[in-house]
Amino acid sequence: MERKGLFSFMKDVRQLVLVSLSISLYVVLSLFTIYFTKEIRISFTFVPLAWSAAAFGPVAGAFTGAFGDVLAWIVKPAGPYFPGFTISGIVSGIIYALFMYKKPLTWWRVALTSLLYILVVEVGLNTLWLSVLYGTPFLLLLPTRLVKIPLSLLFHVVLLSGTGYYLVSV
Repeated sequence: MERKGLFSFMKDVRQLVLVSLSISLYVVLSLFTIYFTKEIRISFTFVPLAWSAAAFGPVAGAFTGAFGDVLAWIVKPAGPYFPGFTISGIVSGIIYALFMYKKPLTWWRVALTSLLYILVVEVGLNTLWLSVLYGTPFLLLLPTRLVKIPLSLLFHVVLLSGTGYYLVSV
């Protein structure tokens, strides 16, 4: 039996096309980002990122996060390009893959993975990047970012659970 490696999606044309489509969907969904403030936004880009990672593994998730972030910025720049957000995209893909790749997709798994993603990436890394980018102290940004956790978690779980049924059979 042939052992599949982390980069096996690159050897299968179907999988490579599906990862590319995930990146494209990430870019398209980034156009529908809603900004409440420069620090608080709602985005749907986590959906194709999560399913690319869940279906094809951590490298595919990291590629989707990295290329999706860069291409989304090229298509519609929202401020200066900042590589920290690309790092957040890579970390997001890895988090989703570590907890959802080749594992049963129960709503508990989706909820815990989403919570980890929100805490590590949205509250942790992205708050750090915003602090560096705009010069606002991290601890000053943190309370506003913490307030949105329950709503973000509900939003993520509903969207990922709702779309997951159709996408896990890739």
